[in-house]
Parts: sequence; structure tokens; C-alpha cells
Amino acid sequence: MFEVVDNFLDKSVLNNITNKIFSNNFPWYFNPKSGGKGFSNNFYIQHTHVFYDHLKGGINSEDFNILKPLLDKLNVNKLHRVKANSTTKTHKIIQYPFHRDQPDLNNSKASIFYLNTNNGFTLFKNKEKIKSKKNRLSTFKANEYHCATSCTDQLRRLVININYE
Repeated sequence: MFEVVDNFLDKSVLNNITNKIFSNNFPWYFNPKSGGKGFSNNFYIQHTHVFYDHLKGGINSEDFNILKPLLDKLNVNKLHRVKANSTTKTHKIIQYPFHRDQPDLNNSKASIFYLNTNNGFTLFKNKEKIKSKKNRLSTFKANEYHCATSCTDQLRRLVININYE
């Protein structure tokens, strides 16, 4: 169903990525999402940074090149989207809605690269969990239902979501 690799990147490459993304001047964009039942006003909030989106012309960020070692190691043939997600600390773990990254692409993969360790996780419909651990990479079919959660033990939960073939 999914593959998990710890210590995916060399420390120097990881530091280059995290130093940029965790900096105070990294551009994050407000992104309200429809949440459905159980969410205050039926919305939840995250901040995102789209590095790449093939439907919107490709590279979308001047910081795209910091991800080149990560993408090279994934052996990407065709890139669909690369997006960083930042969800803020909550008082209790909140499970966000299930979704599929690329529902119409049967051969597409999704990889989630975890930028910090926290008590949040990625959950699949069959109840399997992948805990958020810094420098961990999880890979699964991009048309597979999954969801993210918030965390309670860090200021935010940060991941990079990559959709590719």
C-alpha cells in the first residue's frame, strides 16, 4: 500500500531545505479548505506554498531549486505538483477530510516528505498511519484516499507533498 523511508535525505540537503522553509521570510499563502462535519464553520485552515503545478504552467516558486536533490532522489519522470503544507498547532489532534491527490491518474505516485517531527500523522482509509518524523518520506498511489492531521506538540506540522510519475 505505501512505502516509508526514514533518513531519506543527507543531512546537508535536508538542512538546506528546512533552513529555507522554516525561515521567517519564506512566503506562505493562506488556504482555507472546506472541512465538512465537525469543523468550525465547516472550514479548516492551512498555509501552503506551491513550488510546481503542471496545470498552472510548471514552476511557481523562485525557491523550486532547493527541492532538486529531493526530486532527483525520487527519480521523477513527470512532475504534476509539488506543494508545501503548514498546519498550525491545535489543542487536540484534528483529522482533516480524506482526499485523493490525483484521482484520475492511476500511474501517478504521491510522496509526502516530513519536515519536522510532531505527533501529527497521515492516515489512510484502512486506518493505517504514518507518523510525522523529520526526514521521513512516505510514497503511495496518488489516487489513494488519505488525510492529514494537525499536531499538538509543535507550533506547526510541515510537509512537502509531491505528485509525480
